[in-house]
Amino acid sequence: MKDEHGPGYSRYFILGLILAAGSLLRTYELSGQSIWLDEAVSIYHSRQNITHIISLQDPTPPLYYALLHFWTRLAGTSEFSVRMLSVLFGTASIFIIYLSASHTFNRRAGLYSALLISFSPLHIYFSQEARTYSLLFALTLLSMYFYSRLTSAASSKWIIPGYLISTTLLCYSHLYALLIVIAQNLHQIIVSRFKLSRELKAWLLIQLFVFMFYIPWMVRLPGIISDHFHSMDFKAFVFTVDLYDI
Repeated sequence: MKDEHGPGYSRYFILGLILAAGSLLRTYELSGQSIWLDEAVSIYHSRQNITHIISLQDPTPPLYYALLHFWTRLAGTSEFSVRMLSVLFGTASIFIIYLSASHTFNRRAGLYSALLISFSPLHIYFSQEARTYSLLFALTLLSMYFYSRLTSAASSKWIIPGYLISTTLLCYSHLYALLIVIAQNLHQIIVSRFKLSRELKAWLLIQLFVFMFYIPWMVRLPGIISDHFHSMDFKAFVFTVDLYDI
């Protein structure tokens, strides 16, 4: 099977090499540094039961803590183990950006994009940290991939569920994820030339579902942010999270 840039098998072989290199770079010296404060907070929260994690009074949505909760039950809580979850998300990002760039441009652009992300020092850094940022990046790419497919002529029936799932999970990964959704909506409004076209109505219906899925967290968010800013002193934080309990 061939495409415009050569045999398909060579493309997949190169992509495999890029993924392998990206994975190795992200696991290299993974436990070289001890757990630092923010990572300790992640571990502390992940050791609670799921009900506690969901009801956390933390501005960071609970998705990463919940995933880390189940991950550490399987892999343990060593420096290497807790950071390995972020490595997996970081490596997945390499593949997702390949898919996204291949769809938006061509497969060669997909390979170049994957290569750049694979060797990006900043991306490697956050892929080695037991925080939500690697997950945030992966879900951002996934949401944007489905968004680009959704707005193209080559859309298929699984694109809408894919967009809904990835974007909802994205919103539950970090507060800044809302900026991605806002940007997508602004783009749709501009593309529709500020007219309520049939396409824009269909898009707004999809956004209504995203909004509904986000309501459980959204109704709690003002109180969480208020409590967070009222208790932002170091002593209160230390008493809230006792690192010796980790």
